[in-house]
Amino acid sequence: MFGRDTSNCKVCAFCAQNSDIPLRAALAATFIAHGYTKYFVFGLDKFAGMLGSLGVPLPGVNAWLSFLAEFAGGILLILGLGTRVAAFGHIVVMLVAIFTVHMHQGFMMHVESGGAQPSVGGWEWQLALLCMALALLMRGAGPLSLDKTLLKNCCAKKE
Repeated sequence: MFGRDTSNCKVCAFCAQNSDIPLRAALAATFIAHGYTKYFVFGLDKFAGMLGSLGVPLPGVNAWLSFLAEFAGGILLILGLGTRVAAFGHIVVMLVAIFTVHMHQGFMMHVESGGAQPSVGGWEWQLALLCMALALLMRGAGPLSLDKTLLKNCCAKKE
């Protein structure tokens, strides 16, 4: 840490091994909240209508897939179960959001007012979430996860 050799530092080793936990927690909280809002606040019919107006094919199917990726995928991330699959789903959702909704608004997040409600533009936040999901896709869930527990029990060497 800070230019020193940390290979014998137990705290550093623990932090490195469990660096997935803050990523999983932040990404899960964000996606669960967005999935919850899509289904329980606005309704998937309204979300599907918005997707259709943006030219997304099969808007009803894609609304359900988005909800499942966000809500169920977020729960899976908290548990550390199917982490790479959940992360991949989040990557797809963010790519669609960036290229269908936010790309024309520019990179920087900003608030536009003038309508009934202000709207937020820009795609930097979606890119940050995408990169968090990509890190989990590449790294996996880490040792404090159901993925690790199940793989350890399932794939343990039998002597």
